[in-house]
This record gives sequence, structure tokens and C-alpha cells, in this order.
Amino acid sequence: LLINADRILNRCKAVDVVVSTPRNEHQAKALEEVNILLQGVISKMQEDLNNSKECFQTVKRYLNACSPDQPDGPIDQKFQAKIIECTADDQKKIRRKLAQIITQIERAEQIGPTLLNLSVRMVGFFIHCTMELNFFEPSRGTDLI
Repeated sequence: LLINADRILNRCKAVDVVVSTPRNEHQAKALEEVNILLQGVISKMQEDLNNSKECFQTVKRYLNACSPDQPDGPIDQKFQAKIIECTADDQKKIRRKLAQIITQIERAEQIGPTLLNLSVRMVGFFIHCTMELNFFEPSRGTDLI
């Protein structure tokens, strides 16, 4: 029984699941620019936690740009133009990522500045990892899950 379990486990470890999102050149460029904008906001937050409120508002405007039918405040027009150029699948993923960032920052603000610092660093690490792990890799047109 253990031999069969090991064999099955080794087979499962040998399988890579790759989900491909087909993108044309313009969609890939737009996704890359959206990722750069997101990384810029997170970097600014990591550099100076005193700017966290301003960066939080920027992320909220980005999220509102992703939901033009029911915005919860002002919309970032530049970000919205880039989002519209992305694929529908990328738009959903970006919307979820923005919502996660907002939720994490709101929770951290309720608990205190030390956790806010940790939370901002974790959000930055998450964004960095997803870019490093090619979670959004426009050049290859694949999303690793």
C-alpha cells in the first residue's frame, strides 16, 4: 500500500498545471503597465508608512476603476484605460488582488502601526512574488496557478 502511495505521490509531483490566458500584444503591454502601477504604489507604501493613507486611497481608486458600474468613490482614469485594454480574465485577477490589498491594509490599520508595517511589507512581498513567479506573465501569455 505504501509503495503504491509513494508511486502515485511521485507522479503527482511530476505534473505541472499551467493555465494559459491568450493575450495579444496590446493586452500584454497593458497588463505589464498595470503591474508596474501596482508595484509603484506598494513600493511607495513600503518606503514611507506615513504615505499609507494616500497609497490606500490610490488603491481604492484603482479598484473603483475596475468596477465602473458601481464605484465606491473616485476613479483613476489612467488605470481604468489600462484595465480596459487587459483581458477579462486579467481584469478579474487584478480586481481580486486590489480587494485583497485593501482588506489587508484595513485590518492592519485596526490593529496598529506595527501590524500595518508588517502588512505593507507582506503585500509588497506578495506582489513581488506574483511578478517573480510569473503569476502575470504577459510575454509568455501564461498564468501559473
